[in-house]
Amino acid sequence: MRLLVAGPGHPYRGGVARCTTALAAGLEERGHEVRFLTPRRQYPEWLYPGRDDRDPASSRHLECSRAVLDPMNPFAWPAGRQEALAFDADAWIFPFWTWAWAGWLRFLLRGRRRPPAVAVVHNLVDHDAGIRQRLAARVVLGRCQAFFTHAEAMASDLAAAHPGVPSAVFPHPRFDYGGLPPRAEARAALDLPQDRHVALFMGLIRPYKGVDVLIDAAALLPPGNVWTVVVAGEPWGDLGSVLETRVRELGLQDRVRLLVG
Repeated sequence: MRLLVAGPGHPYRGGVARCTTALAAGLEERGHEVRFLTPRRQYPEWLYPGRDDRDPASSRHLECSRAVLDPMNPFAWPAGRQEALAFDADAWIFPFWTWAWAGWLRFLLRGRRRPPAVAVVHNLVDHDAGIRQRLAARVVLGRCQAFFTHAEAMASDLAAAHPGVPSAVFPHPRFDYGGLPPRAEARAALDLPQDRHVALFMGLIRPYKGVDVLIDAAALLPPGNVWTVVVAGEPWGDLGSVLETRVRELGLQDRVRLLVG
């Protein structure tokens, strides 16, 4: 088949970029002819309060990719849609996870003279979504001919919101992060005790993920417990200092390690 994949990829960071890149590469490996349209920019700065949304090492560059999209610039949408139509694909495949791309996706999917569209749905709506974000998601997903997702619960939500649209579910793939050091060596490098269990949170630290709840739970552990809680990742906004203050207030310096950066 000729398949068009449109979504974030190299050099952008994040799980959606890595997953979409893996999808395009996997389709190529199965013998399909793939065109992977990627953005020239992923988010406006005000929407990404982290350090930087680029990380060339996060996902590999594919030869079938073309950086032609600009979801934040409506004046660039016609050229991006024309690029998609010119490939004459059997289907369009794109991830859906945020309202920030909804305007561009709505424009892409307008009209009937286009291939069927399959949305890989990571989020039915944004975390902490308001009315506008929910409406944006409904409009985009309402123009799709099929859904793909990684969770049965998400498929149930999609069926309720968009009855009659076929969907498929497959567990999220394991990504290859390369060789990992032995446990003792890793703990020594991070100055973690060798004789305790470690509960790890790793990833972008955002409000909806509940890292504050994890820290509060650590405070409920009895004296002499064998657990160390490790929070490792980049905080958005001032969450890093907020969590550091919370750890001090609860006196958890001996059982919670913040590896923030």
